[in-house]
Amino acid sequence: MDGFTRKLYEYAQAHNGGTVPALVDGPYGVPPPIHTFTTVILIAGGSGVSFTVPLLLDIVSAARRQKTPVKRVVFVWSVKNYEDLGWASEVLTMVNQTLTPTLSLDLRIHVTRASGLVPSLESEKQATDPMSPMSPSSEKGLDSPIKGSRTDVMISTIEDGSTQGGHSMSKVVKTGHGSLKTRIGRPDLSAIIQEEIQASSGPVSVNACGPSRMTTAVRHALTGGAAGPSAAMHGGVEVSMYIENFGAVRSH
Repeated sequence: MDGFTRKLYEYAQAHNGGTVPALVDGPYGVPPPIHTFTTVILIAGGSGVSFTVPLLLDIVSAARRQKTPVKRVVFVWSVKNYEDLGWASEVLTMVNQTLTPTLSLDLRIHVTRASGLVPSLESEKQATDPMSPMSPSSEKGLDSPIKGSRTDVMISTIEDGSTQGGHSMSKVVKTGHGSLKTRIGRPDLSAIIQEEIQASSGPVSVNACGPSRMTTAVRHALTGGAAGPSAAMHGGVEVSMYIENFGAVRSH
């Protein structure tokens, strides 16, 4: 957090309860048409989650009303630190707990700079909240509170037996609405996209919003393999891409 965001944060800290004028411009463009696909992949980097969360909520709402053919959603969100999870972690937790049986949701939350947040002995003594049933391990972990969001977020260190993507450690984020499993390290976007395309029984929509390095990786993943021209010529599923970069650069 730096630049204007840091200045706004410092002003809010110094002026508790104060107000500032704000100018709102937009919205720009239109959201991608997602209700014609069987599988929808939503990929976000940092604040790009403000693009993917509304799409997820729309799919979940339509599924409850049986108004969408979408059967599976893969939600990938990569942040630098646990503090960056903020409000979205609570929204995702609530969504994950209220799914209809007709919709499968795979949440893949990645924290890329988590090494400095290993809970201390002091935080272990302060921990009173038990491990959530959603934990992939029966071993208890250390709880470390993270302040700053509307509800204090608790982090529990757990060992994950999975080696997919080279990740052997994960953490559980506990909010006031439940818990959310996170993975340490960057997501393998190419592997995720290719795997989902190969497994899908119908058309796939890939939607991404984030920094240029992330969106470039998404584009590259769709140039070959199960998404390449040869796959389409041999009866592969239809794949559609929608990307929004930071900096108002859009590609269809």
